[in-house]
Amino acid sequence: MERDDVSRPSLSDSRFLIEERMRSTKTIYVDLDDVLCQTTRNFLLIIEREFGRQVAYEQLHTFDLGQACGLQPHEVTELFRIAHQSDELLRIEPLEGAISVLQHWTATGCEIAIVTGRPPITFEPSREWLARHQVPYQTFLMVDKYSRFTTENTIGITL
Repeated sequence: MERDDVSRPSLSDSRFLIEERMRSTKTIYVDLDDVLCQTTRNFLLIIEREFGRQVAYEQLHTFDLGQACGLQPHEVTELFRIAHQSDELLRIEPLEGAISVLQHWTATGCEIAIVTGRPPITFEPSREWLARHQVPYQTFLMVDKYSRFTTENTIGITL
């Protein structure tokens, strides 16, 4: 019985191949909100519809929408409750050109990791939005960057 000269790679060869793959694959982390989709513009539509305040996107000069739009604390809470409902999330428009850039990066061999600070209850509608708009990605991460929600027993992680 003849045996092929091809042998199984040694452990050191396997490690080399894994390390080489890690070096050759670039992962690009991309924020979902206001990078891929027009989240803030959608928030402004909700603020106008629900609270009767009309604020132009160009007038925003702070990250704090409550402050920028003159909302009371209970209105900010209500804004985020409404904005994180599935129907609201699914109607957000993509940012022009953003998805085609991700498609290009994917075609050049990059892996895409989508990152969001949305709460874990938005996991499914967020992934549905990505699918509806044919956003290419390999990883989807939910990160509590600002201590806004609990990540215990959820898909989310805390920084």
